[in-house]
Amino acid sequence: MAVGVRVLVMIVAVLTLLWGIAVVALAVIDGYMVTVGGVPPGEPMYLDELAYPLRDAIFQGLLGAGAITLGFVAKAYARRHRRADS
Repeated sequence: MAVGVRVLVMIVAVLTLLWGIAVVALAVIDGYMVTVGGVPPGEPMYLDELAYPLRDAIFQGLLGAGAITLGFVAKAYARRHRRADS
């Protein structure tokens, strides 16, 4: 694997990890607020965003967890190829 491609894969993997972490964090906040009863589903939670139902918050959390997993796998793939090239 060329060095440029390996660096690009690492950058995309890190960005995917960061995006997944943000999605999971927001899903946990939404799920917590709806579960505790602080905000009923459909009511404004932030300035322009309505609180998601618990089902949607769980789905978003799973989506973020999948993105984190994909980021780790891509990073491990690039690292393995770096070691194999040296």
